[in-house]
Amino acid sequence: MSRPRRARNVTSRIDIRVTDEEKATFVVQANRAALTLSEYIRRAALGIRMRSRIHTDAISDLNRLGGLQKHCLEQLKVLGNDSDLRHELNITLAAIREQVKNVISLHIEEE
Repeated sequence: MSRPRRARNVTSRIDIRVTDEEKATFVVQANRAALTLSEYIRRAALGIRMRSRIHTDAISDLNRLGGLQKHCLEQLKVLGNDSDLRHELNITLAAIREQVKNVISLHIEEE
């Protein structure tokens, strides 16, 4: 996941004092948003809405895995029905779907 380019026309520096705990919180939140610490604080101070790219990337990966899982299930239809393998594939597919729902619900809660 790439970070955004540095903000254009950034020419001034502002030094602020924060506690170690506040800094750690800022760092975690900036990482969740896939932003540099400076860009995160700049956007937060200016009231610019930030969307977490981690959730978007996680959802994309989980959906891709679900598609591959579905493809494997379709291949079972063609190659023959191994009930144990089919059962395991169905369990895995259900787990992937559950994780997609969890990520979506976390994303909605953060907004």
